[in-house]
Amino acid sequence: MSVDSILEMYRNGSHFAVCKDETGQPLARIRILREKSNEQLKVFSGSHGRTLIDEMIRGFSGSMPAASFADLYASAWDLWHDGKKREAIETFGNAALLIHEVITYDEGMKYILYLRGVFKTYQLRGRGTRAAPAATPSAVALASGVMEIELHLTIPLSRCYGKSWP
Repeated sequence: MSVDSILEMYRNGSHFAVCKDETGQPLARIRILREKSNEQLKVFSGSHGRTLIDEMIRGFSGSMPAASFADLYASAWDLWHDGKKREAIETFGNAALLIHEVITYDEGMKYILYLRGVFKTYQLRGRGTRAAPAATPSAVALASGVMEIELHLTIPLSRCYGKSWP
């Protein structure tokens, strides 16, 4: 949807106050959306929060990333807006590593939710059996022996990789 279409809906709709912009390049569009709505239209992003730090710099009102590790995004957001930008970037760094994982592997988001106890399995319906977990060797960079994703996710590596991991 074009910027002009979004702004037209905003001007013509009394109940249209928030927009989740995932079309084209939201980072390039935010300035125009904010200016032409007199800073009244609240613009959120998505896309797994890949550009969360840039979004906060540019004045997005929020982000709506996937749920698998939303607590990391929320912590980074809160730290940033509390003036703790270095800590926010460090926290977001944990999410950034996981973003790559969930984009690369079909079952990535579901696998993380499985490890967090939300789902009983990480297999997808209709896709057949998945033998390998979604977590990959790049996740090992977080720790040796235990994968610790800041805040609420602590997973023994043996659960992630099984006995076949070299």
